[in-house]
Amino acid sequence: MDERDAVAALEHLGLTSYEARVFIALQKLETGTARDISRIADVPRSQVYGAAEGLEDHGLVEVQQSSPIRYRPVDLDVAKTHLRSRFEAHQSDAFRYLERVERDRASAGDQQEDIWTVQGSGQIESRVRDLASNAEATLLYACSAEELTCEFREMLNDRARAGVDVTYVSADADLDAFDAGVRTVRFPDRLQPPREQSGRALTVDSHGLLLSVLGSERVPGASAETAIWSDETAFAAVLSELLQSWFTTHLDVEAAGRVTE
Repeated sequence: MDERDAVAALEHLGLTSYEARVFIALQKLETGTARDISRIADVPRSQVYGAAEGLEDHGLVEVQQSSPIRYRPVDLDVAKTHLRSRFEAHQSDAFRYLERVERDRASAGDQQEDIWTVQGSGQIESRVRDLASNAEATLLYACSAEELTCEFREMLNDRARAGVDVTYVSADADLDAFDAGVRTVRFPDRLQPPREQSGRALTVDSHGLLLSVLGSERVPGASAETAIWSDETAFAAVLSELLQSWFTTHLDVEAAGRVTE
C-alpha cells in the first residue's frame, strides 16, 4: 500500500481527502504548523486549517495555541480507536434506519399484494419457466401452438414425471406430443377469445398465477405481449382458484387421460 491507498482507506473511514492527507503529513512530521503540513501534504495552506479543525473534532490531533498554531497527531492506537468508534457509530445509524425501512416495508406488505406486470414474450416465457419449475402439486398451462416450444413441452413432461398433476390446454397444438402423464385438453372454438388478443394462462399449486394478452403489432408480424403475474399472495390464490374452477366447469380438465371438448 502506498500513500494514495492510505488516503483512500482513511476516506472510507470517514475522513475527507484533505483531512487524510494532513493526518498522514503529521505522522511524518510528528508536530508542525500549517506551513509545514502544506509543504509535504499537497494541501493548500488555506485548506490545512479547516482539515486540522476537522481532525481535532474527530479526536485525531491536538492543537497548541501558539503563534503560529502547531498541530500534533494523537497516538496511533488512540486514532484507531476513534476511527473504529466513528465507523461503528455510522454503521449503527445506517442500519438502524435500514431496519426501520424494512419494518415499514413489511407493514405495508401486509396491506399490499405483490402483483407484477411484465412485457415482451421473452420476459414472459422466462417468468412462466420460473413459476412452472416450482410446481409441486398442480400445474395448468394454456397457450397457442406458437408459444408451445420444444423446451416448454419438455418442461411440462418433466413436471409430470416428477409427480405433478399437469394439464395443458390449447385450441391448435399437437396434443399427442406429450408423455402419458400430461393431461391435454382441446380448447373449444366457441370459448376462444379473439385470436389476435389471446395470450397464455398459467396456474401453479393454487398460489402462482400468470395471465397474458396480445396487443397491437409494434413490429410487422410480431404482436406485443403483456402479462400480470403473482406468487404466494392472496390475489394469486383466489384468481388461480377461479381459473381452475372455470376450466373444470367448461373443459372437464379433471377427467383422466387425454380429453377433448
